[in-house]
Amino acid sequence: MDCHTHRVLFIVKPGFRRHIASILQMIDTIFRGEWFDPQIDIPRPVRLSREQVQEIWGGARKAMGEQLWEEMAEYLLSGEVQPIILDAPYGPLLSLPREEFPAAMRRLVGPTDPRRGGPDTLRGRFAEIPPASPTYYKNVLHAATEPEEVEANLKTLRLAREWRYQGEEDPD
Repeated sequence: MDCHTHRVLFIVKPGFRRHIASILQMIDTIFRGEWFDPQIDIPRPVRLSREQVQEIWGGARKAMGEQLWEEMAEYLLSGEVQPIILDAPYGPLLSLPREEFPAAMRRLVGPTDPRRGGPDTLRGRFAEIPPASPTYYKNVLHAATEPEEVEANLKTLRLAREWRYQGEEDPD
């Protein structure tokens, strides 16, 4: 990745791959007219291992409690997930609020509990969670927006070497 590019990783959760085109359309609609054109890569779907679930979502274990975390882990292991990698140049966006691409992506993704996000967020628009359900983790997608988290998640998904930017040399 070059030093003038933001990278964001979405992991579309099991059962929600049918929404990928709508997710990408919503991103395009929100950012239409901006000075950048984010590069989007959709690598192969991934079937997660328990170790990968632990590496990516293990930090939530204590906050969620053991039982709910185990339910989430089983859900994430129940089918393939779809990574989506977005890249955009550094710099504030033209629209208000003038924020950087990662912050704009976090705002667009919405809160972890999609019932708090509303239809103008990806999680709020596409989640299928009953109002009283504790299963807020079925929130359409995981989003990594900080560079270290993005790269760690890509490494965990074994996509770090698969994904290269145009012009990068293959290390082998």
